Amino acid sequence: SSDLSFAVSLPLLPQGWPAMSFFFCCAESTDDANQISVPSEPLSLSESVAIARATKAAPVSAPAPAPAVATASKTITFQVEVKYEPGKLGMELDLTDNQCGPMVSGILPEGIVKAWNEANPAQAIKLYDRIAAINGEAGTASDLYKKIGSSGPNLILSIQRPELFEVVLRKPGDIGLNLHYKKSSQGLVVKEIYPGLLESWNKENASKAVTVGDRIVAFNGVSMKGADLVIKLKDEPVLNMTIAHY
Repeated sequence: SSDLSFAVSLPLLPQGWPAMSFFFCCAESTDDANQISVPSEPLSLSESVAIARATKAAPVSAPAPAPAVATASKTITFQVEVKYEPGKLGMELDLTDNQCGPMVSGILPEGIVKAWNEANPAQAIKLYDRIAAINGEAGTASDLYKKIGSSGPNLILSIQRPELFEVVLRKPGDIGLNLHYKKSSQGLVVKEIYPGLLESWNKENASKAVTVGDRIVAFNGVSMKGADLVIKLKDEPVLNMTIAHY
C-alpha cells in the first residue's frame, strides 16, 4: 500500500491571498510596488498530504549531521533596518503557512536585501529565515506581506532564523504526518503528527523533535519544492530530511 494518501480541495483564501510563493520584483510604480509572481503551473487548488496513521513503527538512529546543518537548540532573532524603495527589496517570500510570518525562499542578485547582506554579513538574511514582524507589528504571512509595501521609507524587519537539523526515518511503516504545501512552496509545512515513524523518532530524539509549524526543506541535503519532496517521501525507503524548526 502507498505510504501517502492525497487530499486535494479548494483553498480558503485568507484575506484574499492564496497560499503560494510570492516575490518582490523591481517596479517603479507605487501602486505596483510589491508585484506577485505566480509560477506557470496552475496553483488554484490547495494541496495537502495526509500520511496514514500507524502504530507498528520504529525509528532509526540518525547519523552525525553534516557540518553545514546547524544543531543549536535555539532559534535566533535579530532586526534588519533598511531604507525601503518600492519594487527594489529583492527578496522572494513564501506565504504557504499563513499563520506565521513569510519565509524567505530566495535572495535576488540585486536589491536592498542583497546590499544589506553584503554590508552586514553577521546579520545577513538567509534562506528559510522568517519575517516575524514589520516595524514592530506581528501578523499573519499575508498581513506582513502587505505591511512591507505600506511601511514607508523606514523598514524594520524582525527576522527569525530557524534551527536546522537532520531526521532519518526508515520504512516500512507509516510516517504519521499531515503536511501542507503548494507545488511551488519551499518545502512542506508540518500541520499534524500522528502515531508513526516520526512520532517514535520524536520520543527517542528529544533534542531533534519535529513539531507542528516546522518545515521539511530538503531531502538528502538537497533543497526541494513541496511537490518534489512529496514524491521523495512516498517513494524512498530511507527518509533523510532536513527540518527547519522555528
